[in-house]
Amino acid sequence: MDPGAIKNGVAQWFTGVSGVDVLWQDAPLPATLPALPYALLHIHRIDRIGRDEVTLDGPPDEVRVIGNRRVAISCAVKGVAQGALAVMARVQDSLGCPTVLEQLANAGLSGGDDDGIAVNLNSDCAELEVKFLVSSLVADSPGRIETVQLGGQLYRAEGAPAVVVSDSVRK
Repeated sequence: MDPGAIKNGVAQWFTGVSGVDVLWQDAPLPATLPALPYALLHIHRIDRIGRDEVTLDGPPDEVRVIGNRRVAISCAVKGVAQGALAVMARVQDSLGCPTVLEQLANAGLSGGDDDGIAVNLNSDCAELEVKFLVSSLVADSPGRIETVQLGGQLYRAEGAPAVVVSDSVRK
């Protein structure tokens, strides 16, 4: 999962559908803000869904950890409240369009569920939280066993040692 790729994909979708400039809250703000309306976006939560799968399908000495994540992105359109609501409604409606879904899938995102649009008249903005599903793949090299040493004694039924085993096996 690449947060940079997620941000790029979401920003392209949002700007393409809404026609407004996008700023990320965790990035430095420009010296002058864009003209109203504009959008402030923020990845505010990444949840693990279920348990990750550990596989040995990769190169030797490597394990792969594969899992699904739900990424929640807060979207706020700043501007006159009713204009911001219209922009956010276009964004919300676009989540069912096949071309938008394809664009988001190309960025590694699927889903696009939301909890509805909230309008904040005090700050003249409309807010929407969108949740996308993404896959996570992490490679790990835990190492391997280089040397095994075995030692011990085998006894006959009468109690006398039969064989003494002491050996090292190297791979």
